[in-house]
Amino acid sequence: MQRPLLSALIGLGTLWLAAWTQPTAASASAESAPSTTAAPSPPVQPWFPQAPPMPPPTGNAIRAGTVEELFAAVARVQPGETILVEEGHYWMPRYLEIRTDRVTLRGASGRRERVVLDGAQSRDGELLGVRGCAEVTLADLTLQNIKWNGIKLNSDSNVQRIAIYNCVLHNIWQRAVKGVRVPRDQLEAMRPRDCRVQFCLFYNDRPKRFDDDPADTPQNFDGNYIGGIDVMFPSRWIISDNVFLGIQGRTRQARGAVFLWHDAQDCVVERNVIIDCDTGIALGNSYRPAGIPVHATGLVARNNFIARAPESGIVTAWTQDCQLLHNTIHHPDNRLGRLIRVVHDNPGLVVANNLLSGPPIRLETDSALSLNGNVTTNLTRAFVDAAAGNLRLNARVPGVADTAQRLANVPTDIDGQTRKALADAGAHEFDPAPVAEPKPWVAAMRRVHAQFKGQRGTFAHFGDSITVSRAFWSSLPYSRQQAPPELEQAFAVVKERMRPACWEWKGPAYGNEGRMTIRWAAENVEAWLARLEPEVALIMFGSNDVNDLSLAEYEAKTRQVVQQCLAAGTVVILSTPPPRHSFATQTAAFAEAVRRVARDLHLPLTDYHAEILKRRPDDWDGALAKFGAFDGYEVPTLISRDGVHPSNPKAFQGHYSPEALRSNGFSLRNYLVLLRYAGVISEVLGGGR
Repeated sequence: MQRPLLSALIGLGTLWLAAWTQPTAASASAESAPSTTAAPSPPVQPWFPQAPPMPPPTGNAIRAGTVEELFAAVARVQPGETILVEEGHYWMPRYLEIRTDRVTLRGASGRRERVVLDGAQSRDGELLGVRGCAEVTLADLTLQNIKWNGIKLNSDSNVQRIAIYNCVLHNIWQRAVKGVRVPRDQLEAMRPRDCRVQFCLFYNDRPKRFDDDPADTPQNFDGNYIGGIDVMFPSRWIISDNVFLGIQGRTRQARGAVFLWHDAQDCVVERNVIIDCDTGIALGNSYRPAGIPVHATGLVARNNFIARAPESGIVTAWTQDCQLLHNTIHHPDNRLGRLIRVVHDNPGLVVANNLLSGPPIRLETDSALSLNGNVTTNLTRAFVDAAAGNLRLNARVPGVADTAQRLANVPTDIDGQTRKALADAGAHEFDPAPVAEPKPWVAAMRRVHAQFKGQRGTFAHFGDSITVSRAFWSSLPYSRQQAPPELEQAFAVVKERMRPACWEWKGPAYGNEGRMTIRWAAENVEAWLARLEPEVALIMFGSNDVNDLSLAEYEAKTRQVVQQCLAAGTVVILSTPPPRHSFATQTAAFAEAVRRVARDLHLPLTDYHAEILKRRPDDWDGALAKFGAFDGYEVPTLISRDGVHPSNPKAFQGHYSPEALRSNGFSLRNYLVLLRYAGVISEVLGGGR
């Protein structure tokens, strides 16, 4: 299930109204350096789509930490280079435009909410643009407070293959993303092709007002000229896994959160969450200018959630051969009865397997349509949280479950879960299996694994002497005395999936060796990934790092190693290091750094440090505390006499009883890793060979 780990917040009905405040006037030096004041986090829910981290940049990287450095970097960047913007609040004095092919502009840390390009003091009405170039990526940024366009694609200058990834677009008062009209005499050469907008958050704090945009007046749009993504003439665009919140006009008649028109062709709009926006998805427009016989051809909108769109949930106008498939739309008291509205000519339109919680499909067309498997009913109580916009089903609903023929081009639901042959109507396929605990990393790791190209069942373990030791992992096939049922079940899952050789992947060629730190991993992980092609990698360093590395370097290099693995399609299981005698405070801080990386990147975690302290809070290094490092006595504990390594007392070797898990540090580590790896196999990899 797609439940990424983000901090859960209350009631979206008023959430964004108080989320971020308008900026105050900056000092005279604000243009030269970003503000260090932390901005409040954007409104998020734990079930919103979460972006897999981007891979480290390739080629030359230019760092920018001030407004001047940012503008200078954009002016001198060369094809293939990356501009890394440091964390901070950048008061933009004017419009910034990229005009170079194959450029990436991204936040350096990957934390989009911490790299803020703010247009509140700009002399221009547009914030960031792309002109006359191709293969530009904009990622991990927040763009906010501008009266016209947040990101403008100047499509009339031949802009192609643009990616907008994991960005926040906040308080943009005309269009968050705008693709302009292409000259008709150059249309086929210049229409914007193969662009992507993915894993972005679009939100406004409140409905639009007249003072937000002097161009929107009572004489023209009456304060309603506002939308999310508005693109003319797009071809083969993908708009997926985004969240749109509160895109509202002054009188609640705003344009679409997603609005594709002017001869749009072969685009896909999928797995988006649209909440409290006046119009959800608009394929075409009632206004049809001269020379535009069809607004949209071959477009597909599938697996989207739309909650409370008073103007229209999904509207099609002047389309041909478009498809609306497996969307869930909730608005029982919609004022116009327009959860799905079909208006004007729409030949070849397929509307299938949608779930409408409210009024039925509204047909205002004479075109012959294909309407199949759509369900209309009030499902407020059947959704996980209708008020918040989480339209996943919380039960098997008669008349909704197993009512729709599975469609070849919608094999999975909004969470990537495979649909049954007789599927559920709507975007979510209800899974009756109980979930013992939320696993917010599952969806993120499924997306990582979708990029995996190596050999199935390969499991690498990167670490120091605690990993290279044969007491870790290698002994599991031969000795599991007094094993509890969950351990045997996990072992069966792992044995079925994992290649047998991986039990013996020991030594520096396999990424584990004594005395090593995360620096060593950062220097060698690229070679390990190329040689081993691991499907899953367990990473644990830290016991040696406390001697030589600062906490900041340890966390940064851990994040770097993890991101390199994820970029290769390798699912990462991260582990905290165990506590160390005489370094208890340091190892606790290093363990917390690992937890931060796991939270930020949405990784499965084995919290070895916490599990040791939970079982023996006062005597985890009992042998040292009681007898000294070289006394020769052994008492039941979890860290051995040297104060560093897990214990492996002879009386508990290969044992997994409750007492063994309090007395043998290697048994405890084997137990934790085996259970977590089995969970990854079952919930991410799909089990089996």
